Amino acid sequence: MIFGTDLRVDTYWRYALYHLRDVEQASVTDTAKQVIVWKEENPPSTVTDDAVERRELRLSHNHLPALEEISLIEYGDRSEQLVYSNPPELVDLFLEHCTDRDLLG
Repeated sequence: MIFGTDLRVDTYWRYALYHLRDVEQASVTDTAKQVIVWKEENPPSTVTDDAVERRELRLSHNHLPALEEISLIEYGDRSEQLVYSNPPELVDLFLEHCTDRDLLG
């Protein structure tokens, strides 16, 4: 369900995808921290290790497996590395459209 309610409504999915689209490959920790920075609109220096750990758990248990299941990312839970896996062009267009609202708005 790429354009079902999940990707359209869940900002955490989009934030993780924005980050991976920009860097192509990242750790779960780096992705969690960037998601917090964007979601809370705070500078990276203010993000606590506890907050990152909580977000990592939510990403690892909920969001990342779902994104992998619909083939938007590759997720190695042992290596904790995420790879943006050439999603359909429509997904890139959707993310580009939402970037303005989510990150610049």
